[in-house]
Amino acid sequence: RGSFIHATNTLAAKGLRAMGSLLHVTKQLYVPIATMFNLFDAYVTSILNYGCDIWGFTKYESIERVHRQFCKYLLHVKMTTNLYALYSEVGRFPLYIERYVRMAIPSIH
Repeated sequence: RGSFIHATNTLAAKGLRAMGSLLHVTKQLYVPIATMFNLFDAYVTSILNYGCDIWGFTKYESIERVHRQFCKYLLHVKMTTNLYALYSEVGRFPLYIERYVRMAIPSIH
């Protein structure tokens, strides 16, 4: 049908599980926020953006929600916090921007 909603929902569920594992492992440790974001990018974003060269042309809310939950968890803010304030506070962009860049500038192997 040309829709990737089911696939992205599956990726979001897997990313959420990976995020839970990451938070569980680092819960008892003092890990700086910058390091937590590096770990998130390595373990969770790689799952969330899997195959994005094919489906990444659309902003899928389920994928973005996982990223926002992680940011809000690290900052200890309410789930209703303004998104623009959230992203500016952590110095990050929504994940769909990275997908757009990956699709526009393909890697040369």
